[in-house]
Amino acid sequence: MLRTPKNRISVIFLAVALYLTAPFVEWYFYTTELARGSFPSDADSIGIPLFRFIIVWVLGAPVAALLIGFALQDYQGGISLFGFNRARPVWSAFWTLVFGFLVFKHLTFAIASMQESQPFDVIQPLFLAYLMLCLRSSLLRSNLFSREKTLSLPVPNSKAKKPKS
Repeated sequence: MLRTPKNRISVIFLAVALYLTAPFVEWYFYTTELARGSFPSDADSIGIPLFRFIIVWVLGAPVAALLIGFALQDYQGGISLFGFNRARPVWSAFWTLVFGFLVFKHLTFAIASMQESQPFDVIQPLFLAYLMLCLRSSLLRSNLFSREKTLSLPVPNSKAKKPKS
């Protein structure tokens, strides 16, 4: 059974690594396609999509950071990627639909990239799909916006009398 990483820092590291490598993956795609003849070589054909990507990449960073921070706020590692929280069915269904759409999008893109022989455009969407499943699992297990909070263990009374020996 596939599980989430045991600690939150692994998920954060994956997200940061995917974010920082995205411009290189995009650059590799466009230069490869330019070399294959998919774009005219005498025009600014790959500069415009690369510039558009950079704008979206920079403007999307705060949104991605907020989503990841929200999802990892109450992170519990080592849980199933495909679990469902029966105690909160609406919450679980909502996040399953949201992240299910994103995972489906990334997996179909990876398959299309495999057919086009774009290795980095196969690897990155697969890792993005895994990241989306980790975020989904974290949200399903979290107590955010829940009426019932998890019970915390009682704090031992430090003023309790020690038995005499």
